[in-house]
Amino acid sequence: MKKKIAFLLILVFLVGLVLFLFFSHQLVNWLWYRSLDALPQFWIPLLTKLGIRLGLGFFCFCFLYLNLRQTKKAFLELDSEVNVSPRQHTFFSVITALLLTLFLLPGSAPDWTVVQQYLNRTAFGVTDPIFHLDLGFYLFAYPFYQKLIVTFLGLIILALLSVTL
Repeated sequence: MKKKIAFLLILVFLVGLVLFLFFSHQLVNWLWYRSLDALPQFWIPLLTKLGIRLGLGFFCFCFLYLNLRQTKKAFLELDSEVNVSPRQHTFFSVITALLLTLFLLPGSAPDWTVVQQYLNRTAFGVTDPIFHLDLGFYLFAYPFYQKLIVTFLGLIILALLSVTL
């Protein structure tokens, strides 16, 4: 019992330390941007990063969980030495989806600048001679689409691996 309390206290201390370091860094940045009267330049990257992570994280978690949930009937019908109840299967599916989402997010989430360039794209008024698309598409939209394709490909591969294992 004492080991559990000690472990919990160490975990709370480490989480608190990480949060303190993160928020103290953000506070210094906020104070600096405020002194320059440039608070929108502080909030745009911060909120864009947060929105990307939350939106993509929610989508990845739901996609992975729904794929794992589809395996429930087949998994419970297997004759194996390990007896797993439907409740345990749901619990393991949620934990697996959460861990795989946390694994996927850091490397696959688009850079906030790519997202902002896509959201604030402008037309150049010059088209390429082959595909007849505006040059703004190649500079602002195409990198965003490439990053989305890579992200969804990674998500599909993780879903296939999680369902088969």
